[in-house]
Amino acid sequence: MNRVRKRIILCKTPFRRRISTDSRAKNMTKNEKRLLINGILLPIFTAIILSVLYVGIINALTPDKGFQMAAEQGKQVNEITSFDIKEENGNIKKSSFNKLENNSVIGKISVGDESLPLIYKADKVNANERFNINIGSSLPGEIGTCFAEVYKNNSAKIKLASEGDTINIDTFYSSYEYTIKSIYTAHNKHELKNAGAGLSRALVLYTDNSVGAGISNEYYVCVAVMKSGAKVNA
Repeated sequence: MNRVRKRIILCKTPFRRRISTDSRAKNMTKNEKRLLINGILLPIFTAIILSVLYVGIINALTPDKGFQMAAEQGKQVNEITSFDIKEENGNIKKSSFNKLENNSVIGKISVGDESLPLIYKADKVNANERFNINIGSSLPGEIGTCFAEVYKNNSAKIKLASEGDTINIDTFYSSYEYTIKSIYTAHNKHELKNAGAGLSRALVLYTDNSVGAGISNEYYVCVAVMKSGAKVNA
């Protein structure tokens, strides 16, 4: 009998130890889960929720920039559809344009199937989504060079063109046809200003040639010569 009892005791003791060890392992697992939830996951979820709420509040309190730009353009831009202009033998007197005001849409420029409005001496806001005739530039049909800039978000309008392609300009005073003579990169403003030199009634379409969101001193330049349209003279 004594031998039997000893054997039973010896068998019971390891079994109790195994139960105690397993219990501690389970308790450690629960503690680890609690630490993972309270110490790591909960702060992350809280941060995400607060970020979403912050962005929502900022968007609600900040007016839409696109709407602001459209409203500002609607107030400032003048669209000219007619003028008291007399054309004689294919010539128009420049005095007819003395009443032109800044930020006035005077027509449109078409390069292939792509076209944009043509605006006269626009500010930075109103120049967006348009070809902008710069200060000091000649008008289409006038002696000298007509410089028209397009922002690079619409640079494909000229970058897809090739030498020999046709550019059409429809203004309130006449329609013009130009042929692209050369396409190149101007490395600074001085080179840009010399584009069209030697041509009597040239057209220069250009855009910033930087990559990405930056601005560079290089310009993608498209030089064209006038083929038809009324000549604007003094």
